[in-house]
Amino acid sequence: MSTIAFFGATGDSAGHCLAQTLTSGFDCRALARNPSKLTTSLLTKGVPSSILDRHLTIIQGDAKDLETVKRVLRTDDEKATVVDKIVSGIGGTQLVFTWNPFRPFTLSDPKICQE
Repeated sequence: MSTIAFFGATGDSAGHCLAQTLTSGFDCRALARNPSKLTTSLLTKGVPSSILDRHLTIIQGDAKDLETVKRVLRTDDEKATVVDKIVSGIGGTQLVFTWNPFRPFTLSDPKICQE
């Protein structure tokens, strides 16, 4: 069976995708700054803890850290195997007010996707 990597899964879009993928029996690896927030979110979405224990590996860290991203993508360091698919839900999360009348709002991290 395939192993799928998830980035940005604490948000609802990728989070629902992760929940469906786990309940379909796939092995998943997810990057989360706050692993307990991700676990709580998945339990709220109806994923049983037994499935989380069996099919989910959470790597704590930040998507801007290259070494952490590599850890998410590798399924076995000794064999140098990588995940089969990647799902990304990374994006800015909060609107921030600015004093620019042409652009009164921006995202909390507007360049997250390009970085």
